[in-house]
Amino acid sequence: MTSSITTSAPSTSLMSNSSTKGSVTMRLSQLQNLCKRDPLGYSDDYRTQLNRFNAELTLLNLDPGKENEEFVELMQFVTAVVSKSYRDDGDEVANKLEKVLSDKKDELHPDTRRSLVQSLILMRNRSLIPPQRLISLFFPLFTVSDKSLRSLVYSHIVSDLKNMNKGGKREKVNRELQGFMHGMINDVEKKKGDRTREDIKARKCVDIAAELYRRNIWNDDRTVQILAQGTLSPNASIMTRCIHFFLGIEGMMDDDKEREENDEWAGVNDIDFHQHSRKTKKRQNQVMKQIANRKKAQMKREKRKLEDGMEENTPNLYPAIEQLNDPQGLAEKLLKKIKNSASNAYKFDQKLLVLNFVTRLVGVHSLILLPLYPFLIRYLGGHQKNVTNILAYVVQACHPLVPPDDVKGLLKTVAHNFITERCSEEQMAVGINAVTAVCKRVPSLLAEDDDHVNDGGGSVVDMEAFVRDIAGFTRHRDKSVSVAAKGFVNFIRVTHPRLLKGKQRGLVGAA
Repeated sequence: MTSSITTSAPSTSLMSNSSTKGSVTMRLSQLQNLCKRDPLGYSDDYRTQLNRFNAELTLLNLDPGKENEEFVELMQFVTAVVSKSYRDDGDEVANKLEKVLSDKKDELHPDTRRSLVQSLILMRNRSLIPPQRLISLFFPLFTVSDKSLRSLVYSHIVSDLKNMNKGGKREKVNRELQGFMHGMINDVEKKKGDRTREDIKARKCVDIAAELYRRNIWNDDRTVQILAQGTLSPNASIMTRCIHFFLGIEGMMDDDKEREENDEWAGVNDIDFHQHSRKTKKRQNQVMKQIANRKKAQMKREKRKLEDGMEENTPNLYPAIEQLNDPQGLAEKLLKKIKNSASNAYKFDQKLLVLNFVTRLVGVHSLILLPLYPFLIRYLGGHQKNVTNILAYVVQACHPLVPPDDVKGLLKTVAHNFITERCSEEQMAVGINAVTAVCKRVPSLLAEDDDHVNDGGGSVVDMEAFVRDIAGFTRHRDKSVSVAAKGFVNFIRVTHPRLLKGKQRGLVGAA
């Protein structure tokens, strides 16, 4: 022990003198290794460097914008040694670094600020800082004008939460962090001052929650409610991000799963047969083992495909949407938001996005949202932009519980604007296909006991005449129109053949 202390004394005195950057770094790294091997014997040397670190930290507070390489090297040394050998000082060092980063985040030199973040991440990885404390400290950094720093913070938060929940769900920590993010999104609605910084942090909350749901880390109802709250945000960017999550998360998760399966299969499928090397018994056993693993993976893959094929009849298409607690209230609030004609806060594409989400909510949960159908009629003009998407939203909004009177108004509008000779062949085919899809989703439309129904606008819709008019397009000169009309006739022939003329009813219908 005496010899080790004797050898460390010259290094301490040398480091206190002025020297080149390389030599200081080398000596600090050497001292870090010695402290790791013998913490008690080199505690005096560690204390000396800790005092130098505190002195440099005081200078940094006086002039945070100046690049201070010596402070960065001392900080990296102190955090590394504290995380491994002198953990009793960890909380004090972490508090000092957190205070500097919190108070001077906008004034610090970019390299110094990044080194501070990296040092805190190191201490978090060594379990010296709880995750709630560090994440709440890092969120304000998303407003700093440093793209690489924002990317570092985002990747750390996602990876830290992933690693934390790897062995099992840590419900207490997850609930606290989810409550923190939910409060961030609510702050956008309540604060009346400068909302730029709050909006940025709320957008990052949405991105992190969506990414964690995508990775099956936060796939519970609380995460879905956080993102549902974001769809009602007054900030259009936050609203669209949350809606895109609900509309596309299942597809992204399926793509991730397929990519993982393909990567796994590619790793097993590549077999090294040692064609250009000497054949030995050991290598032959390796080849046989690889072949057995490939056969096992192939059987597993085929079994998974068979199970997926059996589950296609009852697929769970929209699990995120199905986890919503109050879909009716959410749909009503979103529809009210875009129906406000006095407000031009949302672009046309954003309104279409909200319509897509609202109609999907109505279709998935079989909601009764009667003001939706007159509102959709506004956008069913023949020359309306993105009218095919709007027709798809009309089909989404239909289900067996919808009152037929409201849907017949939509059918009349579609027929008037799309299924006439003045329209192009493409418009006519799209219109007939849309009518077929709506009739399939709402069977009560074609009820035989009430053919003449008021459409809500004062006129009467004769469903028998309506069906026969569309059936007349089976002999249209354009093939796409005739194919669409024949598809409609085939559907009516199976469900309500009495609405067709005698020669179109077929053998079963005529009987």
